[in-house]
Amino acid sequence: MALLRSDFAAEASAGFPRLKRIPCTYFIRFLDYFASLDPAAQETLLDGMARFGSAGFFPDSGRTDYEERRQHPAIQRFDAMLKSLDFNGGYRYVDVKSLCMVAKVKEFGGLDGWIKSRGFSGLALQPREDLLPELRYLQPPKPAALRKLVDAAFQKLFAAQKSHAGGGNWQYTGSLGGHALTVWLDFGSQLGQLRYGVTVDNPAHSIKIVRVSYESLWLHHLGWDYLTEENAGRSIDLLAEQVAHIARLADRINSSAMFS
Repeated sequence: MALLRSDFAAEASAGFPRLKRIPCTYFIRFLDYFASLDPAAQETLLDGMARFGSAGFFPDSGRTDYEERRQHPAIQRFDAMLKSLDFNGGYRYVDVKSLCMVAKVKEFGGLDGWIKSRGFSGLALQPREDLLPELRYLQPPKPAALRKLVDAAFQKLFAAQKSHAGGGNWQYTGSLGGHALTVWLDFGSQLGQLRYGVTVDNPAHSIKIVRVSYESLWLHHLGWDYLTEENAGRSIDLLAEQVAHIARLADRINSSAMFS
């Protein structure tokens, strides 16, 4: 928990350079919400994130952590934000697949008609320009195109061998930094365009990394949903960075555990 809290503080202090690049409405909302908080509330939220993000390394903790999380004031407020009208809707907070679907419904009068009819305002009307520079780029990449990008990125990162695990699920295995590495990818989730988990297999490790994603450390488990054809290339480059980060994190956590 202390290690994650330190990492979260560094990420926040630097202006969230990693989180900002994640093509996901959850993190778009998180960053906007975080910016609206005063410094003390920001620190309390990061405390809660580290506390419950670290629970992902100990899956048997399960129900107890879930109940404790529900009672944590900062996390309660954060969860309420995720459901609030201020941080939902519009071009900014709706996933790409849904926006494209709405645009095709004539009864809505296209995307603009739907936006106007729902009365969205403020930030909701402003797409994240680094992820969606213009609305003409509002086109989700096809799963086959994403797989091709992932294949190339993972081959370069850890000489991955790919196998099909059924449906939209794929498994990539290889080695990185002296570890046996397995990355699980789901390209067919109804709740997201891409979801992944990293398993680091090292017998010397007392704390195991099993299907952990960088996003899950920040309490998000549903995958990316703001991928477009325009941002897909740089987003998959980020995915490779996330995988490498988890592998390094495994070493850091276990090194810390040895001396604690």
